[in-house]
Amino acid sequence: MKGIYYLYNSTVVFKALRNYPGFKSLFYKVDKVKTAGAMKILDKAVTESGLKEKYSNIDISKLNPTGNRVWMFWYTGFETAPPLVKKCLEEAKKVKGIDLVLLDKNNFEDYFTFESNIRELFQNGSIPLVKLTNIMRTQLITRHGGLWCDATVYMPHKDIISRIQDKPFYSVKHFMDWHFGKGKWTGFFTGGGIGNPITSFLYDTLVEYYKRYDWHFDYFQFDYTWLYAYTYFDWAKQLIDSLPDGNPDINYIQKNWDKPFNKEEWDSMIKDNEIQKLNWKAAKLPECKSIETVGIHFLES
Repeated sequence: MKGIYYLYNSTVVFKALRNYPGFKSLFYKVDKVKTAGAMKILDKAVTESGLKEKYSNIDISKLNPTGNRVWMFWYTGFETAPPLVKKCLEEAKKVKGIDLVLLDKNNFEDYFTFESNIRELFQNGSIPLVKLTNIMRTQLITRHGGLWCDATVYMPHKDIISRIQDKPFYSVKHFMDWHFGKGKWTGFFTGGGIGNPITSFLYDTLVEYYKRYDWHFDYFQFDYTWLYAYTYFDWAKQLIDSLPDGNPDINYIQKNWDKPFNKEEWDSMIKDNEIQKLNWKAAKLPECKSIETVGIHFLES
Protein backbone atom coordinates (compact mmCIF):
# COMPACT_ATOMS: atom_id res chain seq x y z
CA MET A 1 0.00 0.00 0.00
CA LYS A 2 2.85 2.40 0.62
CA GLY A 3 3.53 2.32 -3.11
CA ILE A 4 0.20 4.08 -3.58
CA TYR A 5 1.35 6.80 -1.21
CA TYR A 6 4.40 7.58 -3.34
CA LEU A 7 2.38 7.42 -6.54
CA TYR A 8 -0.26 9.79 -5.20
CA ASN A 9 2.16 12.29 -3.76
CA SER A 10 4.33 12.32 -6.86
CA THR A 11 1.36 13.90 -8.65
CA VAL A 12 1.91 17.13 -6.72
CA VAL A 13 3.89 18.15 -9.79
CA PHE A 14 0.62 18.16 -11.72
CA LYS A 15 -0.74 20.78 -9.30
CA ALA A 16 2.29 22.96 -9.91
CA LEU A 17 1.89 22.69 -13.68
CA ARG A 18 -1.90 22.94 -13.87
CA ASN A 19 -1.94 26.40 -15.48
CA TYR A 20 0.32 25.51 -18.39
CA PRO A 21 -1.40 25.35 -21.83
CA GLY A 22 -2.84 21.93 -22.56
CA PHE A 23 -1.97 20.59 -19.15
CA LYS A 24 -5.16 21.38 -17.25
CA SER A 25 -7.22 18.61 -18.86
CA LEU A 26 -4.50 16.08 -18.02
CA PHE A 27 -4.39 17.32 -14.46
CA TYR A 28 -8.13 16.82 -14.05
CA LYS A 29 -7.86 13.27 -15.41
CA VAL A 30 -5.07 12.45 -12.97
CA ASP A 31 -6.98 14.10 -10.13
CA LYS A 32 -10.07 12.03 -10.92
CA VAL A 33 -8.09 8.80 -10.65
CA LYS A 34 -6.37 10.07 -7.53
CA THR A 35 -9.69 10.95 -5.88
CA ALA A 36 -11.20 7.55 -6.68
CA GLY A 37 -8.22 5.87 -5.03
CA ALA A 38 -8.48 8.07 -1.97
CA MET A 39 -12.19 7.32 -1.58
CA LYS A 40 -11.46 3.60 -1.81
CA ILE A 41 -8.85 3.75 0.96
CA LEU A 42 -11.09 5.80 3.23
CA ASP A 43 -14.12 3.63 2.52
CA LYS A 44 -12.27 0.59 3.81
CA ALA A 45 -11.65 2.26 7.19
CA VAL A 46 -15.14 3.79 7.39
CA THR A 47 -16.96 0.59 6.45
CA GLU A 48 -14.88 -1.86 8.50
CA SER A 49 -15.19 0.28 11.62
CA GLY A 50 -18.96 0.67 11.31
CA LEU A 51 -18.73 4.44 10.85
CA LYS A 52 -20.68 4.39 7.59
CA GLU A 53 -23.65 2.86 9.35
CA LYS A 54 -23.21 5.07 12.44
CA TYR A 55 -23.29 8.29 10.41
CA SER A 56 -25.74 7.26 7.71
CA ASN A 57 -28.78 8.95 9.26
CA ILE A 58 -28.05 12.06 11.30
CA ASP A 59 -30.70 14.54 12.42
CA ILE A 60 -29.26 18.02 11.87
CA SER A 61 -32.37 19.92 12.92
CA LYS A 62 -31.26 20.42 16.54
CA LEU A 63 -27.49 20.88 16.47
CA ASN A 64 -25.71 22.92 19.11
CA PRO A 65 -24.50 26.42 18.15
CA THR A 66 -20.82 27.04 17.51
CA GLY A 67 -20.48 29.64 20.26
CA ASN A 68 -17.76 32.24 20.67
CA ARG A 69 -14.76 30.08 21.56
CA VAL A 70 -11.86 30.18 19.11
CA TRP A 71 -8.97 27.72 19.22
CA MET A 72 -5.50 28.79 18.04
CA PHE A 73 -2.41 26.59 18.25
CA TRP A 74 1.31 27.17 17.92
CA TYR A 75 3.30 24.20 19.13
CA THR A 76 6.35 26.02 20.53
CA GLY A 77 4.28 28.81 22.05
CA PHE A 78 3.09 32.15 20.69
CA GLU A 79 5.79 34.03 22.60
CA THR A 80 8.44 32.69 20.21
CA ALA A 81 6.24 32.55 17.10
CA PRO A 82 7.23 34.30 13.84
CA PRO A 83 6.11 37.93 13.37
CA LEU A 84 3.31 36.96 10.98
CA VAL A 85 1.80 34.55 13.53
CA LYS A 86 2.06 37.16 16.28
CA LYS A 87 0.29 39.66 14.03
CA CYS A 88 -2.54 37.20 13.32
CA LEU A 89 -2.89 36.63 17.06
CA GLU A 90 -2.86 40.38 17.75
CA GLU A 91 -5.71 40.85 15.28
CA ALA A 92 -7.65 37.87 16.70
CA LYS A 93 -7.56 39.44 20.15
CA LYS A 94 -9.37 42.48 18.73
CA VAL A 95 -12.37 40.41 17.63
CA LYS A 96 -15.46 41.40 19.61
CA GLY A 97 -16.88 38.82 22.00
CA ILE A 98 -14.18 36.24 21.34
CA ASP A 99 -13.31 33.54 23.88
CA LEU A 100 -9.78 32.89 22.65
CA VAL A 101 -8.00 29.72 23.78
CA LEU A 102 -4.29 29.62 22.94
CA LEU A 103 -2.73 26.18 22.77
CA ASP A 104 0.89 25.07 22.69
CA LYS A 105 2.93 21.97 23.51
CA ASN A 106 2.63 22.64 27.24
CA ASN A 107 -1.14 22.91 27.54
CA PHE A 108 -2.89 21.36 24.55
CA GLU A 109 -3.44 18.09 26.42
CA ASP A 110 -5.51 20.01 28.96
CA TYR A 111 -8.19 20.02 26.25
CA PHE A 112 -7.16 17.29 23.81
CA THR A 113 -7.08 13.58 24.64
CA PHE A 114 -4.73 11.28 22.74
CA GLU A 115 -6.04 7.94 21.55
CA SER A 116 -3.34 5.39 22.38
CA ASN A 117 -2.58 4.62 18.73
CA ILE A 118 -2.42 8.32 17.83
CA ARG A 119 0.00 9.12 20.63
CA GLU A 120 2.31 6.28 19.59
CA LEU A 121 2.29 7.32 15.93
CA PHE A 122 2.91 10.96 16.85
CA GLN A 123 5.80 10.09 19.14
CA ASN A 124 7.50 7.86 16.57
CA GLY A 125 7.06 10.46 13.81
CA SER A 126 4.54 8.56 11.67
CA ILE A 127 2.02 11.33 12.30
CA PRO A 128 3.77 14.70 11.85
CA LEU A 129 2.57 17.75 13.74
CA VAL A 130 0.66 19.17 10.79
CA LYS A 131 -1.39 15.96 10.57
CA LEU A 132 -1.89 15.83 14.34
CA THR A 133 -3.54 19.25 14.23
CA ASN A 134 -6.23 17.81 11.94
CA ILE A 135 -7.04 15.28 14.65
CA MET A 136 -6.86 17.97 17.33
CA ARG A 137 -9.19 20.45 15.65
CA THR A 138 -11.89 17.88 14.95
CA GLN A 139 -11.79 16.49 18.50
CA LEU A 140 -11.75 19.93 20.13
CA ILE A 141 -14.77 21.14 18.17
CA THR A 142 -16.68 17.90 18.73
CA ARG A 143 -16.07 17.78 22.47
CA HIS A 144 -15.94 21.46 23.39
CA GLY A 145 -17.47 23.35 20.48
CA GLY A 146 -16.03 26.49 18.93
CA LEU A 147 -14.06 27.56 15.91
CA TRP A 148 -10.59 26.34 14.92
CA CYS A 149 -8.52 29.16 13.46
CA ASP A 150 -5.05 28.39 12.13
CA ALA A 151 -2.38 30.62 13.62
CA THR A 152 -1.71 31.95 10.11
CA VAL A 153 -5.26 33.22 9.53
CA TYR A 154 -5.94 36.96 9.57
CA MET A 155 -9.42 38.03 10.68
CA PRO A 156 -9.98 41.61 9.46
CA HIS A 157 -13.66 41.71 10.45
CA LYS A 158 -13.87 42.24 14.19
CA ASP A 159 -17.57 41.36 14.30
CA ILE A 160 -17.06 37.91 12.78
CA ILE A 161 -17.98 36.04 15.98
CA SER A 162 -21.44 37.61 16.02
CA ARG A 163 -22.06 36.14 12.57
CA ILE A 164 -20.80 32.66 13.49
CA GLN A 165 -21.69 31.88 17.09
CA ASP A 166 -25.33 30.94 16.50
CA LYS A 167 -24.61 28.69 13.53
CA PRO A 168 -24.43 24.91 14.13
CA PHE A 169 -21.58 24.54 11.64
CA TYR A 170 -19.23 26.97 9.97
CA SER A 171 -16.40 27.03 7.48
CA VAL A 172 -15.40 29.48 4.78
CA LYS A 173 -15.93 28.76 1.13
CA HIS A 174 -13.41 30.04 -1.38
CA PHE A 175 -12.58 29.78 -5.06
CA MET A 176 -10.25 26.92 -5.94
CA ASP A 177 -11.36 25.37 -9.23
CA TRP A 178 -8.42 22.96 -9.54
CA HIS A 179 -8.98 21.39 -6.11
CA PHE A 180 -11.25 18.33 -5.84
CA GLY A 181 -13.17 20.03 -3.01
CA LYS A 182 -13.85 23.06 -5.21
CA GLY A 183 -13.39 25.38 -2.23
CA LYS A 184 -16.55 24.16 -0.49
CA TRP A 185 -14.83 24.09 2.93
CA THR A 186 -11.59 24.92 4.71
CA GLY A 187 -10.00 22.91 7.49
CA PHE A 188 -7.99 25.91 8.66
CA PHE A 189 -11.07 27.94 9.63
CA THR A 190 -13.94 25.73 10.65
CA GLY A 191 -16.20 25.25 13.63
CA GLY A 192 -19.34 23.82 15.14
CA GLY A 193 -21.18 23.18 18.35
CA ILE A 194 -20.51 20.37 20.80
CA GLY A 195 -21.24 17.03 19.15
CA ASN A 196 -21.13 18.44 15.63
CA PRO A 197 -21.58 15.44 13.29
CA ILE A 198 -19.17 16.65 10.61
CA THR A 199 -16.22 17.16 12.94
CA SER A 200 -17.20 14.01 14.83
CA PHE A 201 -17.12 11.97 11.62
CA LEU A 202 -13.82 13.52 10.54
CA TYR A 203 -12.25 12.73 13.90
CA ASP A 204 -13.55 9.16 14.04
CA THR A 205 -12.40 8.49 10.49
CA LEU A 206 -8.88 9.80 11.13
CA VAL A 207 -8.57 7.62 14.24
CA GLU A 208 -9.82 4.54 12.39
CA TYR A 209 -7.52 5.22 9.46
CA TYR A 210 -4.47 5.34 11.74
CA LYS A 211 -5.48 2.06 13.33
CA ARG A 212 -4.88 0.51 9.92
CA TYR A 213 -2.06 2.57 8.42
CA ASP A 214 0.98 4.48 9.63
CA TRP A 215 1.45 6.52 6.46
CA HIS A 216 -0.41 9.21 4.51
CA PHE A 217 -1.68 8.62 1.00
CA ASP A 218 -1.83 12.31 0.04
CA TYR A 219 -0.94 15.78 1.23
CA PHE A 220 -4.67 16.61 1.05
CA GLN A 221 -5.75 13.51 2.98
CA PHE A 222 -7.75 15.58 5.47
CA ASP A 223 -9.67 17.22 2.62
CA TYR A 224 -10.39 13.83 1.10
CA THR A 225 -11.99 12.90 4.43
CA TRP A 226 -14.21 15.97 4.10
CA LEU A 227 -15.02 14.94 0.54
CA TYR A 228 -15.99 11.46 1.71
CA ALA A 229 -18.52 12.92 4.16
CA TYR A 230 -19.83 15.31 1.50
CA THR A 231 -20.19 12.48 -1.04
CA TYR A 232 -21.71 9.73 1.08
CA PHE A 233 -23.90 11.55 3.63
CA ASP A 234 -26.79 13.76 2.56
CA TRP A 235 -26.84 15.57 5.92
CA ALA A 236 -23.14 16.51 5.54
CA LYS A 237 -23.73 17.76 2.00
CA GLN A 238 -26.66 19.82 3.27
CA LEU A 239 -24.60 21.45 6.03
CA ILE A 240 -21.67 22.20 3.73
CA ASP A 241 -23.84 23.49 0.89
CA SER A 242 -25.61 25.81 3.33
CA LEU A 243 -22.39 27.74 3.96
CA PRO A 244 -22.38 31.24 2.45
CA ASP A 245 -20.38 31.85 -0.72
CA GLY A 246 -17.52 34.30 -0.65
CA ASN A 247 -13.79 34.75 -0.22
CA PRO A 248 -12.88 35.16 -3.90
CA ASP A 249 -9.32 36.12 -2.99
CA ILE A 250 -8.59 34.38 0.31
CA ASN A 251 -4.83 34.45 -0.44
CA TYR A 252 -4.63 38.10 -1.55
CA ILE A 253 -2.10 39.18 1.09
CA GLN A 254 0.14 36.19 0.52
CA LYS A 255 0.02 36.44 -3.27
CA ASN A 256 0.81 40.15 -3.20
CA TRP A 257 3.21 40.12 -0.25
CA ASP A 258 6.11 41.79 -2.08
CA LYS A 259 4.01 44.06 -4.27
CA PRO A 260 3.44 47.77 -3.59
CA PHE A 261 0.53 48.44 -1.26
CA ASN A 262 -2.61 49.69 -2.98
CA LYS A 263 -5.30 51.02 -0.64
CA GLU A 264 -8.13 50.51 -3.12
CA GLU A 265 -7.19 46.87 -3.63
CA TRP A 266 -6.73 46.38 0.12
CA ASP A 267 -10.14 47.81 0.94
CA SER A 268 -11.73 45.66 -1.76
CA MET A 269 -10.02 42.56 -0.36
CA ILE A 270 -11.40 43.22 3.12
CA LYS A 271 -14.88 43.92 1.77
CA ASP A 272 -15.04 40.72 -0.29
CA ASN A 273 -13.24 38.24 1.98
CA GLU A 274 -14.11 36.98 5.46
CA ILE A 275 -10.51 36.00 6.24
CA GLN A 276 -7.02 35.80 4.75
CA LYS A 277 -4.89 32.65 4.81
CA LEU A 278 -1.16 33.32 5.08
CA ASN A 279 2.09 31.36 5.07
CA TRP A 280 4.64 32.38 7.69
CA LYS A 281 7.48 30.62 5.84
CA ALA A 282 6.93 32.74 2.74
CA ALA A 283 6.41 36.01 4.61
CA LYS A 284 9.85 37.59 4.24
CA LEU A 285 10.30 41.33 4.56
CA PRO A 286 12.78 43.21 2.36
CA GLU A 287 15.84 44.71 4.06
CA CYS A 288 14.97 48.07 2.54
CA LYS A 289 11.51 49.38 3.51
CA SER A 290 11.54 52.44 1.28
CA ILE A 291 8.44 51.13 -0.52
CA GLU A 292 5.40 50.06 1.47
CA THR A 293 4.52 46.57 0.28
CA VAL A 294 1.39 44.59 1.09
CA GLY A 295 3.42 42.53 3.54
CA ILE A 296 4.86 45.56 5.31
CA HIS A 297 1.43 47.15 5.52
CA PHE A 298 -0.06 44.00 7.06
CA LEU A 299 2.65 43.57 9.68
CA GLU A 300 3.13 47.21 10.63
CA SER A 301 -0.33 48.75 10.34
